[in-house]
Amino acid sequence: MTNLTLAMDNALILSARKIALERDTSLTEMIRCYLTELVEGWQRGRSARVRRLMATFERNSANVGKRTWTREDLHAR
Repeated sequence: MTNLTLAMDNALILSARKIALERDTSLTEMIRCYLTELVEGWQRGRSARVRRLMATFERNSANVGKRTWTREDLHAR
């Protein structure tokens, strides 16, 4: 595991430590859990967005027929 140093307001840290004590955990564990939930939620959201995008591609695909042009035709001057 990697250590991380954070700079925060003393009052915020004291309040967070009180919450951690009431929850019978540490401030480090609370931060670890928060970041884990944040990342997992972001990944789930990203996966859902990719699935929706792929479904959109599937629904809106069009058959445009055989290609009758070449790259050189498109870039001819």
